[in-house]
Amino acid sequence: MSFCVVTGNEARRIERTDKETIIGEIHYQLKTCYGNRFGDDVLRPVDIHVTRWDTDPRFLGSYSTLKAGRFQNIPLNSLIDPVTPPPVPAQYYA
Repeated sequence: MSFCVVTGNEARRIERTDKETIIGEIHYQLKTCYGNRFGDDVLRPVDIHVTRWDTDPRFLGSYSTLKAGRFQNIPLNSLIDPVTPPPVPAQYYA
């Protein structure tokens, strides 16, 4: 399993590209990087998942970026203050 983060204009291009083309591009990059050490079939991705944050009407942008200027009136020092723990122990997953 591999994970790749793509941002900016390249991310927008990939969102609008069909899956087989993206798989071909990834395969080409892996072959360029590793040559024939692992064999052609080993380096070809079987499947991929592309998040479409920019084109999905529910997100229209990054999943973790707040609106520009959101912290404009908050002193930066307050961002380093410890978070108050909940009254009962809790475990959070992202």
